[in-house]
Amino acid sequence: MSHASVISNLKLLIKQPITANDPGDHIEHLINESDRSSIILHAALLEEMLVAQLEKLMPTINGDERDRLFDFEGPLGSFSNRIRLSQALGVIDRATKKKAEVIKDLRNTAAHCHSRITFETPEVQAAIAWLFDKPGDAFANWTNIEVRDLFSVAVSSLAHVITSDDLEMNWTNLWNNAVAANRARQSASH
Repeated sequence: MSHASVISNLKLLIKQPITANDPGDHIEHLINESDRSSIILHAALLEEMLVAQLEKLMPTINGDERDRLFDFEGPLGSFSNRIRLSQALGVIDRATKKKAEVIKDLRNTAAHCHSRITFETPEVQAAIAWLFDKPGDAFANWTNIEVRDLFSVAVSSLAHVITSDDLEMNWTNLWNNAVAANRARQSASH
């Protein structure tokens, strides 16, 4: 196999849409990943949702034009640029843009930090708490798994906002549901 075909095959693998995966298999895959990988994969899901919505606004571009726009070195090749353009075009509102930026920076931290990164890392917890407009120490009695689950809820909720016409999400209700589930788990374990 040639160098060019190895690179080409890897790029094709990256371009597989998330919809090509069985949802149950994908969720199972996320559950079995490390915290660091979970952050990266959740962010990739959110980024893919933004790309899909942006592509809907570009019905006349062909595959080559799409690649030139969205490939890494293209004007829409970065998560940051995709977030900014999505907000500018009204795909997302400013509040969702800020939340997406936090997810992007969590991803960058998980991908590039040389220290151990988990859902117990205070900075990671503070970022997730911020998504719900809660103080950074909001997870004082939460397990790693519970914070991880809440992060998954946050990303899923943002993905819903991105892919629906409803730009509003009731983050207080999401938080309250997560707290209730956390209390129920703690009561059941005692």
